[in-house]
Amino acid sequence: MAKKKFKVEVVEIKPIQIVNNEGQLKGLPSNPRFIRTKDFEELKKSIQECPEMTSVREVVLYPFNENYIVIAGNMRFKAMEELKFKTIPCKILPKETPVAKLREIAIKDNVHSGKDDWNIIANEWDTEEVEQWNKQTPVSLDSEKSKNKSIRVTVIDVNEDERDNIKEVLKKAGYNVK
Repeated sequence: MAKKKFKVEVVEIKPIQIVNNEGQLKGLPSNPRFIRTKDFEELKKSIQECPEMTSVREVVLYPFNENYIVIAGNMRFKAMEELKFKTIPCKILPKETPVAKLREIAIKDNVHSGKDDWNIIANEWDTEEVEQWNKQTPVSLDSEKSKNKSIRVTVIDVNEDERDNIKEVLKKAGYNVK
C-alpha cells in the first residue's frame, strides 16, 4: 500500500528569509552535515558552470516563524549564498509535515556525498532512528550495555579527519579510546 504523499511548493526565496538548521525547531536536531573546503569549492564551481541544476535539485525548506529552516541542501544553500544568488530555488514542505519526517529527510538527503559530524549525530540525534533509515553509523552509539565491556573497533576507508571525529564521538559516549 502506497504511503500518502504530501505536496511541496516550488518557489524562489531570498536568502535572507532562509536560516540554517541549528536545532531551533523542537524535535529536529541541528544539521549534522559538513563539507571540506576543497569539496565546497568544487560545489560552488559546479553551480557556476551549471546553475540550471539548482532548479533541478532545490534546497528543501520548512516554514518556521517568518522564515524557513533548511532541511536538505544545506551546502547548496551555503554555496548559492556565497555566490550572491538573489533568490534560491526551493521546495517548501507543508507546515503539517511531522518532525519525524523532517528528521528522516534531513538524514536521507545526500547519503552519498558530504560528510557527517558524528559528534552531532551521537549527541543530538536518535541513532537508532538514523540506523533505521539505512544510514551507516561507525558503531552503535546508544548501547549502555556495551560501555562496560571492552571492545575493539577497526575503522577502515576513512581519512584522518573522519577517524578523529569518530574517536571524539566514542570518547563523548564514554568509551576509552586509544
